[in-house]
Amino acid sequence: MQFQRPSIRRSRSRRSILGVPRNLTASSNASAPAGPQGAAPGPAGRQDLDLVLAHRATQGFTRATLQDIRSAGRAAWIDEQLNPQLIPDPAADGFVARFPSVSMSLPDLHANFGTSALEPCEHLQQVCVARSVLSERQLLERVVEFWHDHFNVDQLETVRGRLFFTAYDRDTIRQHALGRFEDLLVSVAKSPAMSAYLDGDVNIVGAANENFGREVMELHTLGVDGPYTEDDVKEISRCFTGWRYGYWQEANPGDFFFDAADHDFGPKTVLGVQLPGGGGVQDGLDMLHMLAVHPKTLDYVSRKLVGWLSGAEPPQAAVDRIIAVWQATNGDLREIVREALSDETLQLCAATTQLKLKRPFHFGIGLMRQLGAVTSDDFLGAARIFELVGQRPYVWGTPDGYPDTLLAWGSDVNGRWAYATNLINGGLPGLEIPTSALTALGGSVPNQFLARRLALEMAGGLIPEAEVARVQQYIGTRPFSDQVLRDAAALIAASPGYQFY
Repeated sequence: MQFQRPSIRRSRSRRSILGVPRNLTASSNASAPAGPQGAAPGPAGRQDLDLVLAHRATQGFTRATLQDIRSAGRAAWIDEQLNPQLIPDPAADGFVARFPSVSMSLPDLHANFGTSALEPCEHLQQVCVARSVLSERQLLERVVEFWHDHFNVDQLETVRGRLFFTAYDRDTIRQHALGRFEDLLVSVAKSPAMSAYLDGDVNIVGAANENFGREVMELHTLGVDGPYTEDDVKEISRCFTGWRYGYWQEANPGDFFFDAADHDFGPKTVLGVQLPGGGGVQDGLDMLHMLAVHPKTLDYVSRKLVGWLSGAEPPQAAVDRIIAVWQATNGDLREIVREALSDETLQLCAATTQLKLKRPFHFGIGLMRQLGAVTSDDFLGAARIFELVGQRPYVWGTPDGYPDTLLAWGSDVNGRWAYATNLINGGLPGLEIPTSALTALGGSVPNQFLARRLALEMAGGLIPEAEVARVQQYIGTRPFSDQVLRDAAALIAASPGYQFY
């Protein structure tokens, strides 16, 4: 998967044009909901729930999506998106069909690529980008991304786990993303990808490996401040001894396999719950059920999910709404997501929370969606280029997943500016913004209205008027041309208000 890093042209003039601080975190204004100086949302930013939904429930705002929401109504649009199997998706499905490895069984992957091959890893990264850009099932992609971070596995961390990741994305994360939380949790625990990543396959009686036992409580369910002790970690790890996957030389490679010879059959006590000896595989299943319904799990995962979809650091009232639906539906994620995007929850979050900084992936995918990017290499270059801005799909090294905070991504925005400049001006491998697409985006409006037109097409009403005016001032000094149109789009993408959603 080695590749030659493309030459990136870095703009040196935008800070002087737009007055944008290099460090968004350092320039935050605690009283301004948008974060950086001068980036308070426009009037629609807090009032227009259609606009909020078009940003939060997709992999990148587009005016077409906003129009779909307005036409159908928010509730009907959400309902359609929560039934992705009923949404025709020819562009994304046609793209995926060109990569047979994505649908191959593990034995077929092994037969075609070998154990440590990198090619199917890149295939899946390309498909991830393509689905995010092209798919009509935008909410599904948004939720899948959330669960990939919540149950993070580094695709490349272990040689023995590379092929497993294809099945992990398809059969665990995607299959259960809108199902029941407990089913998702059990599927994660049984998956060969997670087992290889957190050494579950070497968790044996007498030498229990604590990696999965710790993360299933700290990251997957109870949270870092959950009510567990080091003894609980040791004890729950004993519950999962003997949980492994079928090896390549065995009958069903990659399938979950309980090896009784490696299981600790002694009595155990976890979080005050006593398990009698002789439980076998049921020890682990009982623990997963206990964790799936634990009040701390409901609070931790609900808070994280509503923060992902509805607003950073959501108020307790919003979290409580999600918990109530969780309890009423036995953890039905489709209904939980529906509540997270309900008018009532969005309004609670809009009234009290800050706008969120787009992560590099969201920023880059959004630009491709808004500007009509086309690919000449099946998004291979696009998948690789995200490494330069810090968020290549599926390769976050630690189990906590890519962060979703201003602190994590706001310290230096030069990388995203360079990405935008090069995307718009043909400097990224395999990607192009056709002149026809940009011209259509500009809508053939008079030059004096171009900045406002682009701001609406690229962000709806979230970019403050003062920032749009600065871009317009720059445009007004030059005769209209294709390059001026490209420069204007790049400046909109560099504005502080565009960084947030």
